[in-house]
Amino acid sequence: MSEYLLRFNDNIGAAVSYLLDKKGTAIASSNYKTPQSFVGKNYTFRGYFQNAINGAPFEDINIGIVTKKLGVFRSHPVLNGDEIIGVAVIKYDIDLFTPKNTEKEEILLVADDNEVVFHTNDARYLYHTLHKLPEDILKRMKDAKVYLDEPLLPLPVIKESEINGIKIVTIRSPALTEKTYKDTEYMYVGKQNKKSNWNVHLLVGIEEVKHETYKNIISILLSMILIYSIGLFTIFRIKKGHELYKYQNHLEEIVEERTDALTQLNEQLREEINSRQLVITELEKAYEDLNQSQAHLIQSEKMASLGQVVAGVAHEINTPVGIAYTLSSSIIKETETIESAFNDKSLNRTQLESYLSDVGKGSQLIFNNLQRTAELIKSFKMVSTDQLTQERRSFMLDQYLEEIMFNLQPKLKHYQHNVEISCPKGINVDSYPGAFAQIITNLLLNSLLHAYDPEDKGTIAIKAIAKNDEIIVEYKDDGKGISQGDIKRIFDPFFTTRRGDGGTGLGLHIVYNIITQTLGGRIECKSTAGEGTTFIINFPIIAEVAI
Repeated sequence: MSEYLLRFNDNIGAAVSYLLDKKGTAIASSNYKTPQSFVGKNYTFRGYFQNAINGAPFEDINIGIVTKKLGVFRSHPVLNGDEIIGVAVIKYDIDLFTPKNTEKEEILLVADDNEVVFHTNDARYLYHTLHKLPEDILKRMKDAKVYLDEPLLPLPVIKESEINGIKIVTIRSPALTEKTYKDTEYMYVGKQNKKSNWNVHLLVGIEEVKHETYKNIISILLSMILIYSIGLFTIFRIKKGHELYKYQNHLEEIVEERTDALTQLNEQLREEINSRQLVITELEKAYEDLNQSQAHLIQSEKMASLGQVVAGVAHEINTPVGIAYTLSSSIIKETETIESAFNDKSLNRTQLESYLSDVGKGSQLIFNNLQRTAELIKSFKMVSTDQLTQERRSFMLDQYLEEIMFNLQPKLKHYQHNVEISCPKGINVDSYPGAFAQIITNLLLNSLLHAYDPEDKGTIAIKAIAKNDEIIVEYKDDGKGISQGDIKRIFDPFFTTRRGDGGTGLGLHIVYNIITQTLGGRIECKSTAGEGTTFIINFPIIAEVAI
């Protein structure tokens, strides 16, 4: 827009052309490439803006805020249909002649409708007023910075009189050649141009004028003033009227073009939004599928850790059951032998005593092994059921820790590590025992996989206490530790340093989710490479929310 205004302004020969938005800020200007650019400056205080934004074209004389040059400002509202969306302004500099600091016999004064002299051939009287202005008008003009900070003092008229109906004024002005004041009498002739509201006044020294020729001189001067004022007004009116008409038409064409462009852009944006909405829908579905897949993987990992316990327990049960089976088979054979001897009456005392002794010992061994099996099954059934059902119930923390370790013993006996449990008796927890068992199981399996090499002999300490309505569990191993780079990611899903050795990257992620979501607690990891790892777990003694 500024580039267009630059070309347009060059064509019409104006000082500057610019466009203001509804708030009075210049959004485009023909002088945008110069240090005096109007772009970004605000002109709300100017009368030409205040009138045009309310729908009234306006013409005013002002000193430019930026250029400090006097000019005629013509403004016109910019319309989009019936809506005023801004103000177009054109300024023409008033530079018909430059006032000089020389004493003259004739002083020309051109004043605006407020009687402020804005054009003169004597610089001493520029921006003076013909009469003292009322305070309200003076304030309004200063607020609008019509003539910037000029004091707008009245002409120094010290005396007024008439000779033959002709107005005579005495003006006291500073002398130009010395530091004194000089009183000069002038014949005062004035004429108003009703079309422009400009007032043209002429002060003529009377020292060389004879009294009897006043009327003739006044008549001639009035004619000259009228011609001058009409000519001055006509020059501005013809130039500004034609160019402003062109300017308004061009601006209306620009608004129409921009409206069409915005309509096309809105349509393109609507199509783009619809296209992106489809992409968002597809991404949301993909994200939902990913969450479901992750949930399946997490559940699979939970079942895998439970599967390791099942395998260990099955192997552990196999030994006592095998012993009981072997002993039972032996007792059956011996019983058949004794029964045969009894039937053919060959059974003696020694055979009977031996049989009874063997059956007694075998029965005791069978009972011991079956009792061991029953304990394994009972413990496994309780813990595995808790993990599968995730039901909330009350449990004694110390006893349940023993049950968990009893179930993990078949897995732990393949390693040389020492597991130490420390928990005061009598801590009753109302929470989710299966979730708690899953946490301890995953932490132990994580230590076995990541903290130690196969030949290492380590110590794993699990300490649990109750404090301020919370359970605090400190799980600590003395293994390899975790690097500072990895410790920030250990709870992220699928992060593992042992993927090729069976690590899935879900064990600690499951631990984090169970603690924060199921138990309503929190977990913190502290570790230094080569110095082991500590997990500190806090969760309520009484669970807050049931699943």
